Amino acid sequence: MAMMDMQHLSEQLKPSAEAPDTPVSTFAVIKGLATCPSMKQIDDVTPGDTKVIVETVDKLEEALGGAGALDAEARRVCAELTRPHRRNVALLYWQMYQSKLEGELKLDNITERQQQICNQIGTGILVKAQMLLVQNRWVQATLAIARASALISCCLWSHSDEQCIKQMTSVLESDGLPFPKLRLEAACSPKDKPGEKEVLGDGVIKLDVVLHRDHASEKAVKPSIADSPLNPQGILEAYWCYAEGVKPEASTPNSLIGAQPMVVKALDEPFASLELSFRAPPTPGTYPIKVHVISTSVIGVDLTADTTFTVVEDDLPPLE
Repeated sequence: MAMMDMQHLSEQLKPSAEAPDTPVSTFAVIKGLATCPSMKQIDDVTPGDTKVIVETVDKLEEALGGAGALDAEARRVCAELTRPHRRNVALLYWQMYQSKLEGELKLDNITERQQQICNQIGTGILVKAQMLLVQNRWVQATLAIARASALISCCLWSHSDEQCIKQMTSVLESDGLPFPKLRLEAACSPKDKPGEKEVLGDGVIKLDVVLHRDHASEKAVKPSIADSPLNPQGILEAYWCYAEGVKPEASTPNSLIGAQPMVVKALDEPFASLELSFRAPPTPGTYPIKVHVISTSVIGVDLTADTTFTVVEDDLPPLE
């Protein structure tokens, strides 16, 4: 079933031929999750003949629309889905918007249980997608999966809303952690000539990424979560770093040339860093690289940095 879910999600999020680098919306990810084959488990474990409490789902959709979660186009798309799929979309959005809609709506017992199962299945699919969909090398789909993962895991609806940032900060502080204040730097150079910008065609490029932690503190007290049995590796902060090769032709999709986690295990660490290696193209020219760093467990962490490298022709005469 897991591979069927990945195949379905890939089909839902694949780049369009006309505009392959158009950002993928949160709604597209949620719709993809809601219609995955594994979601049928919700109906399988729901007793009785009534699998969808229509009145509750209709009220939920209306409340989500009023909260800005579902715009007119999203509601039009939802109206064309089957009732179970439409319910699943609403329940996944409820996971993100529940605190914003607190007091406006209460789920009935059946729908509440369905929401718990829907969130459990959706979260599991997202975790697998973070690892497997990168193999497609689709940049925008990969970024959208990471962003949606943070929203669902944090039960928040926005990466920039002031109320969401405030709630996220409170959650982190309750664990003895500060909200991240980060700066991102990236630089390319030939692997055998650090610091230079020019490389021969098909040469190996080294991409150095540095994530500056401006919130690092030498006086920080080690949080209890560092030694928790639920955190055996002692990781206090974790981010995904994605390297995007920017293509000159608008009709050719940019390519994901690298994906690697960045972890922090001490609050006084001034930075986290990593190195990605890839092979330069054979054709001379200057090639842009865009680096993204995103958290899948903390909202509001979404940074980019740009760098370039230049492929030059080999000016040595051929051997006779």
